[in-house]
Amino acid sequence: MRVAPENASLLENPVQVVSKNVLRLPVNLNKGMTPFVMALITSITGMLGANMIHGYLLRSNGILKKRGSALSESEVLTSEIIFGIILTFCVSIFIQLGVFGIFGSAHASNIWTIFLFTFFSCTTMFLLFKTIAVFLGGWGMLVMFPVNFMGIFSSGGAFPLSTLPTVHRVFSYILPTRYIVDGIRALLYYDGRLEAGLGPALLALSIYFVLTLAILIVFINLTKKYKEAAVDESGKKIEVEVGNEIPHEPHTHEQRESHHIGEKDGMFRQAVSNLAKGSNKEKQEMNDNEYRNALKSLDKNKK
Repeated sequence: MRVAPENASLLENPVQVVSKNVLRLPVNLNKGMTPFVMALITSITGMLGANMIHGYLLRSNGILKKRGSALSESEVLTSEIIFGIILTFCVSIFIQLGVFGIFGSAHASNIWTIFLFTFFSCTTMFLLFKTIAVFLGGWGMLVMFPVNFMGIFSSGGAFPLSTLPTVHRVFSYILPTRYIVDGIRALLYYDGRLEAGLGPALLALSIYFVLTLAILIVFINLTKKYKEAAVDESGKKIEVEVGNEIPHEPHTHEQRESHHIGEKDGMFRQAVSNLAKGSNKEKQEMNDNEYRNALKSLDKNKK
């Protein structure tokens, strides 16, 4: 058979596909995984930051305790919150530099708006994990890991929520990671519109932020009011007991001389008592000066 030249190319490639960007989407979308990766970093930063800062401050406070200037329990917790906010601020800056500076990811909203939302999300996760640590102490790490993993799996960032099991869909409404993904996705791809997921994300994260921060502030005040007040009261009792003792002042040269003379007088009195009883053994054991002074004391007693 003879075919037209324009149809000859169809013999080798019978099916041809032409893709057109009808939605005018940017090129560097990274397959839509950027919101999930940013939420993953914020969640891990909150969990590890809460534990690392606590460990470093306890070690530093132990050194200060040896020097006599240790921080109280409430001051340590306050310092942890301050250092945690500094950490989340720095991590949020590095996220923007990596995502938009190095990888050049597309974004529909202003970078500063994305930075503020990332910083708010990272700080909220830090306060959440810090609250868990305050309530559970050393066992908090065993709870943080399941909470973190369940939040990541239930975020809907890697897989749509409709394809996940029921337990993950339930946790997606409870844990804040899902709302972080929705908020970042709305900022990156939907011009930051509230109805695109940013509104519910801000509401849920604000509830978590206010609730956890309020719990930590109440815990700091209760610690300062009861635990540290009890320590101060015991310290006052010790100070009163010590204050009621006879003050000890260093002896001057004259006082030491008089004290030494008093001890000698006691020895002389004992020697005089033995001389009066006629003890020759005592006389032999005494040197000339002691014997002479003892005789003088005996003479004064007779007069």
